[in-house]
Amino acid sequence: MSVLPMNIRSAVIRSRTWGKNSKSSITIGEWSGLKVITETWRIVNEIINKRQSNSPPVILNVDDKVLSDPIEVANAMNEYFVTAAVIPYNTRNLCKIITEPTTEIVKTFEPASQEELVGIIKKLKVNVSVLGSFKPKLMKRCMEHLTAPILAIVNRSLDLGVVPSHIKIAKTVAIYKKKGDRTKPENYRPISVLPLLSTILEKVVRSRMLGFLYAKKKFSERQFGFIAKRSTLDAVFDMITQIEQALDNFLTASLLLIDFRKAFESLNHKVLLHKLQSAGFHDTVLNWFTSYLQGRKQFVTLQSATSSLRPITIGVPQGSVLGPLLFAILINDLAKCSLHGKLSMYADDTNIMYYSKNKSELKRMMKEDLLTIDKWIQVNSLQINVEKTNYIILSKLSQSVLVPFDLEFRDAVIKRVQSAKYLGLVLDEQLSWSTHIEYRVFQY
Repeated sequence: MSVLPMNIRSAVIRSRTWGKNSKSSITIGEWSGLKVITETWRIVNEIINKRQSNSPPVILNVDDKVLSDPIEVANAMNEYFVTAAVIPYNTRNLCKIITEPTTEIVKTFEPASQEELVGIIKKLKVNVSVLGSFKPKLMKRCMEHLTAPILAIVNRSLDLGVVPSHIKIAKTVAIYKKKGDRTKPENYRPISVLPLLSTILEKVVRSRMLGFLYAKKKFSERQFGFIAKRSTLDAVFDMITQIEQALDNFLTASLLLIDFRKAFESLNHKVLLHKLQSAGFHDTVLNWFTSYLQGRKQFVTLQSATSSLRPITIGVPQGSVLGPLLFAILINDLAKCSLHGKLSMYADDTNIMYYSKNKSELKRMMKEDLLTIDKWIQVNSLQINVEKTNYIILSKLSQSVLVPFDLEFRDAVIKRVQSAKYLGLVLDEQLSWSTHIEYRVFQY
């Protein structure tokens, strides 16, 4: 066992009596030594993850069977996460996907440079959770020695179009959604904790994807996520401007807010790869995405218990760098559907705006658009969460005049709401902002 230098040991003893003995003093050199030791142990504790969870024990009710054993609970949660989002899919639907011939393609990835990799590492958040003992803080401290081998791995992956299998394993954390029965697995959200090397590799690939998609103008004008010089503010401003113009012209407006069920977990790999190829990603680049999606595995950690490892056949990791961008690519052609309303997309947040002189016309347009969207989601292997999908009517008229109407989707009814939340903004029926102000005040 290592022994502290005498001057540091003496400083430790004196620091414990600091305040009790006014004559105790610590030199600058001794204090620096103490700080080094404290910082060292803090890093060691972070690396070995010495933290105890204060969360209450999770008990699940699965098929009328109560599970309380931590390992059984973890395995049941993992089983639900890898199977619940599976949607039966007929591959014949691939030919129905909206595509346009393109000669603008990319076949290989540009290699990463040392400067690019250093920039990525410097921007890593030190408090982010990663799988394994290789933490961002350690990476930053040892960057001078680790950059070269990591750069070699990244560029080898890009060159071969292969993602190393050991970084395709995710630790999945089950986060309670803060509502619903705690004993039901569906009321927990899976968040993937990935190896740090996976995050770095995905950041390199993401920059190349965006560079190509921007240059070739592949994104729809109605997609506000991931577009250069566009943000949530632009999406909100576009929507509010149109609604205000409609109300100023004494029209009645409505907003249909669509919620995709398990958006990231349910992405069909065949559909996504088809969309990537249609967007212009070919050869080695397409092989890389195929490797990235296939052969993934996950385990769930819960209450200090770890489930068995399970293969993942659909979806992209929720919490990954590439997940939101891949989803945006998959739904990008929704804007090519012939819709009465005006579509607005920000990753998986989707709404459609309508305005008319009478309520019956609004209802007709919304019902017809829902039929069109229904056909699109079947072809693209997605599902709408009817319980979370709703619509709001906005008008300067008294809301008592606007009798609510039923909006059917398949065998369910989409509910009308008096206020709706979109990208952090709360809209009420008369666009008064009082509901939004109350919401923000309540948050603080």
